[in-house]
Parts: sequence; C-alpha cells; structure tokens
Amino acid sequence: MKKYKWLLFLSRVAFICNVIFVFCLVIAFIQAHSEKVVDLGESIKSYTVILGYFVSFGLNVIVQLAGLVIRIAKRESPVKGWLRVVNLTVFIIQLVYYFL
Repeated sequence: MKKYKWLLFLSRVAFICNVIFVFCLVIAFIQAHSEKVVDLGESIKSYTVILGYFVSFGLNVIVQLAGLVIRIAKRESPVKGWLRVVNLTVFIIQLVYYFL
C-alpha cells in the first residue's frame, strides 16, 4: 500500500486540475452563449487555462494508465472509489472535448 502513495497524490492533484478544467468549460460555454463577458484577472486566467486545459489532460493520462496497471496487477490501490470515478469521468469528457 505504501508503494502507491504517489498515485494517491497524483490523483488528488488531477482532481484539482479536473475541477479547474470543468470551470474553464463552464466559462467558455457562458461566453459562447451569452452576452456577458466573464472577466478574470490576467494572471488568474493564465493559470486557469494552463492547469485546466493542459496539465489536467496529461495528468489524467498518467493517473488512468497507472490505475489500469495496478488493476491488471491485482494490487490494492490507495485511491478512493469516488476519486477514481470522478477522474475517469472527467477524463472521458476530456477525450470527447479534445478529439471529437
């Protein structure tokens, strides 16, 4: 179990990035379908875009592949079930968003 603490850490960071990704999608949707302009500060916007669009996808790929390897090896993962489900759900949304 101690061997996979890094996966728990990466899953938590991926969750934070996934929340930011969903926030970016909501902001983009609001701006595309509304007259309102959502104005964030430039530095906040930069960090949000980087963490939400770029880091979250790469981190999700790593977390999902590592989780798959642990599952195939029939090892016990330290990651809680709800965290795996949320990260996988957002990963599927990202695949659809980026590739379809």
